[in-house]
Amino acid sequence: MWAPDSSVPAVGDGHDDLRYVRIARDNVIQNVTAAGTLEAVDTVEVSSQLSGQVAKLTADYNSRVRAGEPLAALDSATFEVLVKEAEAALTVAQAQHEEARAAVEGAQAHHEDALRDLQVKSTLSKNGSVSQRDAERAQVAARSLAAELSATKAREQVRAAGVMAARASLERARLDLERSTIKSPIDGVVIRRSVELGQTVAVSLQAPTLFTIARDLSDMRVNASVSEADIGAVRTGQRALFGVDSYPGRSFEGRVLEIRKAARMVQKRGDLYRDDFGAQSGRFAASGDDGRRAHRDPGATRRDGRPQRRAEFSAGRRKQLRPRKGGDLGSHEAGPSGPRHRLTGRH
Repeated sequence: MWAPDSSVPAVGDGHDDLRYVRIARDNVIQNVTAAGTLEAVDTVEVSSQLSGQVAKLTADYNSRVRAGEPLAALDSATFEVLVKEAEAALTVAQAQHEEARAAVEGAQAHHEDALRDLQVKSTLSKNGSVSQRDAERAQVAARSLAAELSATKAREQVRAAGVMAARASLERARLDLERSTIKSPIDGVVIRRSVELGQTVAVSLQAPTLFTIARDLSDMRVNASVSEADIGAVRTGQRALFGVDSYPGRSFEGRVLEIRKAARMVQKRGDLYRDDFGAQSGRFAASGDDGRRAHRDPGATRRDGRPQRRAEFSAGRRKQLRPRKGGDLGSHEAGPSGPRHRLTGRH
């Protein structure tokens, strides 16, 4: 090597086998290589709350949908019949309630008449116009009609509760009829459709996923697995660069959001070993500004009891990309101005 201020000539005398180069100050770069999967940051899996046969599909792959927009519809014939049954049951309950109210009015009238009869006979029994026995009979009749009135009022309350129950059943039937049309819960793009026309959807303990909707495909992330040997050089907030097959020779920028403490068991060359501290899934996404989201997985420990880590690399908005295999996920630069970090990667 040759320094600019050296007295040694920059070119040899031709009799040696040495190569002379100029000394320059530059950064020492440590690359971190990993593979990842590009995916949307915010996705929603749409399922059906009811069982039935798919009668209509109104959304497909890449369809842009808005919240409340129909995606598919189940066969609604059964649910329409249930609504009619509920309406008929409500009509019957209301009629029974009206009958009970009429009975209450009749019992009230009889009770009032018995009270007037009791008052008259009690007055006449005092001057001897009516026997004491007749007065006592009038008193017993008034008490009996009072008890009957109370029972009639209780039956009327039962009928009123029956009307409320019938109305609730009707609302539930109408709600099921409305739910037979599967609607989008968010604004976004359909990135996956897992149902076909005529397919029977059976809802048991777990509802099947019919559609997957991404809220914003300009906000992406990449989940990457970083080896144990490289994870020590990765820090949250570092600059991340990666490439994809869709745009060969072009790099996209993001930021490291999180290093996850979640090691994984992997199979390699027939030997089972653990990703200790480094073979961790990281996430970062395709775009130009800093990433804004991060998620944490449950912790894990190494064989020696030390914690495992998992890295997440994320980026903001620019392009909707698919990852490609291979490539660098990161680098660590050290220079005269101090250490700086650069992460580059391809999936």
